[in-house]
Amino acid sequence: MIIYPRISRATLHFSVAMTLSVIGYSLDALNMLPWVAYMVLIAAFCIIVFLDKKRFQTALPVWIGFVILMAVPVSTEVSVMHVFIVLSGIIGSILIPHVISRVFYKQSFLHTTLDFQRRWTWQDIGYVILPAVSTAICTGYYFMMTNAAHGWHLDTTINVLVTFFFVMLVGVWEEFFFIAFVFVSLRRFLPFAVANALQTIAFSVFLYQVGFRGLIVPLIIAYAAYQGYIYHKRGNLLLNVSIHIIVDLIMFAWMLYSVRPDIFHIYILKA
Repeated sequence: MIIYPRISRATLHFSVAMTLSVIGYSLDALNMLPWVAYMVLIAAFCIIVFLDKKRFQTALPVWIGFVILMAVPVSTEVSVMHVFIVLSGIIGSILIPHVISRVFYKQSFLHTTLDFQRRWTWQDIGYVILPAVSTAICTGYYFMMTNAAHGWHLDTTINVLVTFFFVMLVGVWEEFFFIAFVFVSLRRFLPFAVANALQTIAFSVFLYQVGFRGLIVPLIIAYAAYQGYIYHKRGNLLLNVSIHIIVDLIMFAWMLYSVRPDIFHIYILKA
């Protein structure tokens, strides 16, 4: 007989509120039933209002972060103005909840454990190698077999540079928002499996919104879940960020090669 742990009513309400918040954000980001998305978010807010003090102070910043993120025009457009608007918006999705939390609740919800002094173990290196190899194989096939990279408009040098800058900055932000903010906040009151499932959904939806669609979707879902698992096991955001940077470098190289192989040919001939 399986014995399930008892969940308090307050935790159940917290779980429902956060689940509705993720669903509302996801529906809006995927352009599915926008009015339903707004109603779901309103329902989540109504539940949050009646939570106890600790759960309210945890849930409200997460809800605000998702609402702000919904207003950000995320896409594959790489014009300087668009990149500036998107970066300003996603930074605000962390900064505004952080300021509210610090000013009104006298606490910080953002758990940025960047341990630069901790020695890396072989296990940590293995955690990096696994997604790096998987990305090299899967994204290589994805970009070479589809026209996905053409949506990034990598036709000029300036677009290549802006896209690289954009991809790397957004990648670091993703770890701060979805892992250090959303996942860790949810983990305060929810089991790992539930908290990681919710952040995985939100993380994957954002990556889908950025432009990773079709054959690559199973990989980004697995990647998002993997990052939550890594932070749960190691508790060092530096490891998550390192993994993300390496994955993005490999992904960008394949994306650029699928559109502009001439750049690599020129570099090889010069070398």
